[in-house]
Formats: sequence, structure tokens, C-alpha cells
Amino acid sequence: MVGPNWPNDGEIDIIEGVNDNANNAMTLHTSDGCSIDDGAFTGTLTTSNCYVDAPDQANNAGCDIQNQNTQSYGSNFNSNEGGVIAMEWTSSDINIWFFPRGTTPSDLEAGTPDPASWEEPVAQYQGDCDIPSHFADLQINNPSAFADAYWLINSLNVYQSDGDVAAVSEVAVSPAGHQKNETAPLLNTPLAMGGGLSNPPGRRAMKKGRSLKGGNRIKS
Repeated sequence: MVGPNWPNDGEIDIIEGVNDNANNAMTLHTSDGCSIDDGAFTGTLTTSNCYVDAPDQANNAGCDIQNQNTQSYGSNFNSNEGGVIAMEWTSSDINIWFFPRGTTPSDLEAGTPDPASWEEPVAQYQGDCDIPSHFADLQINNPSAFADAYWLINSLNVYQSDGDVAAVSEVAVSPAGHQKNETAPLLNTPLAMGGGLSNPPGRRAMKKGRSLKGGNRIKS
């Protein structure tokens, strides 16, 4: 996902890889002044400065965390029939989980995600970075670049915390590429598919239902 004014509005790469990669790479790209700590997550931190022109890093490397689970990308991902990728975006951090097929938490399956009850994320972006000032109005971008990429996406669900209730926006994409967009708002302002929060909720508002962004179930 990418903001309209790149890199000032940020970019979050939830799933990324090339050629015969067997491990998913999750990366943030930002303007200057955002770096992350090697904290409580299961992936491997390879670069910690999210700034696209950071010194001592390759150009536009961003802050990159590699998933060490070889079912997270490529042929093993396909042979296991995919899984669920969930991202949580709050005012203090950004977290990403990967659940191989058959391991999805029951609350997520039920459409009532509670990330506080899950195990450590595979990636956590937290440190010397003011999240709200670096990420805003993110959306899925440049679909024409994927004209020759083939995915079977069962659903893309977006949840926004607002006390004890959530707004859900679902998109189902068929193998033939036809798209059905269904929005079932439970708040006064529904979320757009792929839309980011200009001012993501903080931890205090997340006791019963913390914000979950882009819970993608990808089956190939």
C-alpha cells in the first residue's frame, strides 16, 4: 500500500519477493526521520532505517524484515494453499502476522480479530518513528503492473477500532479477475477498500478490538 505523496505519506509492503524467493519480505518506505528497533517479532531485521535515501543502506531499501517461515512466499506458499496475512496499524506501531493455511486464529476466522490474543507478529515496526506523521491515506496502487500476476484472493477485510465496534469493508476477487466490492459499514463513516487512516487509533482505544488493516487471505 502506498500514500498519494510518496514517500511523505509512506509505503507499506505487506508481501513482497522476486523470482525464486522462499521468504516474504515486509518493508516500510518513508521520508526522513523514521527508523525501527529490533524488537518483539519473529522475523529477521535486515535494514532499520525506513527513509528511502538513508545513508549506509541501498537506495530505497527502507526498513525491511524477512519472514523466516519458508511457507510465507513462493512455491511452498503455493503448495500449502496460501494462508492469511494480517496487518495492524496504530498510532504507535505497525505489526504484520502470517498464518499458514490451517493455523488462522478463530477470532480472525469469525471476523472479530483481537491481535492482542495472537502470538508475536512476524514483523513489528516501532522505534524512533512517529507513525501518524509518516503514513496517511494508503491505498492499493498501480494494479496495471500486475496484469500478468495470478492470485486467488478469497477476501480482503479492513477493520477499524472505534471503541467496541468495527467497520468492515470486504473485497472478493474471483480467479477470472472479476471484482466484487461490498462494504458493510458499522460506523458513521465507512472505510474504502485499501484506505488508510489519516489518524490511526492509539493503543488506549484498542482494548477489545484493535485496528487490523489489510487482513488478506491469499490462496494460490
